Amino acid sequence: MPESVTLFIPQQTYVSGSAVEGEVELDFTLVQEEQLEEVRVKLKGLIYTLVSSSAQAVSENEEVDILRLEVPVWTRGAAYPPPDSHLLRLQFLILLPTKIPPSCEFYDINNAAIVRYEIEAIGIRPGTLRMNKRIAKPIVVLPAHPTSARVRSALREGWHGAWNSAVEEKQIRQGLWGERAHVRVEMKYPQLRAFPIYTAIPFTVTISTTSKATKRGETSDAKPIWPSPPVTSQDIRFELRREVHVVSQHLSGIFHEKNIPLDGMDRSATEVKVNVLPKKWVPLDTDASKGKWKQQTTFSSTIFLSCTPTFKSSRVEISYTMHIGVPFSGWQNSVTLTLPVIVSSGMVPPSAPAYSEYVPPPPEFVDGALGLQPPAFDFPP
Repeated sequence: MPESVTLFIPQQTYVSGSAVEGEVELDFTLVQEEQLEEVRVKLKGLIYTLVSSSAQAVSENEEVDILRLEVPVWTRGAAYPPPDSHLLRLQFLILLPTKIPPSCEFYDINNAAIVRYEIEAIGIRPGTLRMNKRIAKPIVVLPAHPTSARVRSALREGWHGAWNSAVEEKQIRQGLWGERAHVRVEMKYPQLRAFPIYTAIPFTVTISTTSKATKRGETSDAKPIWPSPPVTSQDIRFELRREVHVVSQHLSGIFHEKNIPLDGMDRSATEVKVNVLPKKWVPLDTDASKGKWKQQTTFSSTIFLSCTPTFKSSRVEISYTMHIGVPFSGWQNSVTLTLPVIVSSGMVPPSAPAYSEYVPPPPEFVDGALGLQPPAFDFPP
């Protein structure tokens, strides 16, 4: 069904500091019929929070504006369609501020945190009890991160830089008594301050085990020796966890989400390389008739993140930790390596086109009640 005002914007992810461009199409037959006097385009951003306290049996929801920017597109008498048409297309451009939180959504049963942006075209009909024509479309916004954008290019070409290492070690045993065996889990990954999304990030996980001391004839390298490191990626729990800190005017809460999309170990055999070293017998220095078996498996793959970048405002904060869990038989014998990670967009804003209707960038936001204050515009809602 034809509309008097139609909004067109590209289906893409926008980066803070970049231009949101689009077009508004006016059907002049319907514009005259609906008596529209003006058309404006508004860029809106808001944070919605819902926090519940079971101890106090109360909940509080709050909606706070991040930004509200508006530009005029058309006024009656300013422009008309071509002689052979009743449709008029008009371009618009609005610059996103550089310091705004990314789009995100978090829900659980009684809590929520949402950062949402949208472009709205408004056909204004002056007069009492005359509703304006509104057409809104959501957009996804991510913060610019020039440093990780350069890293992203380096990762795509194959990482040749330095590597970081995270290690977790544990002494374990099969029963309640007896000598313990030793397990070591090590993850190596590129030396990065932040992990960019939508980028394959290489890593290796090496699991090394050393058995309890035994006599050489009591065991054989042809049989399983406890603790045996896993030899398939399905035997490892590899996940990204998200911590969401939500604050309203009077309440706050910290909530956790597991199994954030990460890939890594949950892939086909061709994408996860496995290197199993032969068992190695190491005699004891104090008794040559006894020794320990050393075993080692290394998994090589890539991480591919597609989550909201890490960010912090005084209403919502999101952080991440990576968890690598290696189970062994016995009571409390699992070994878990936990690694805090910073997730970034790995993006930079493209150059803004030079339209004659170019709108100067809005003023920088400053810390306030939300960590962000909207510029001083007072447009009708």
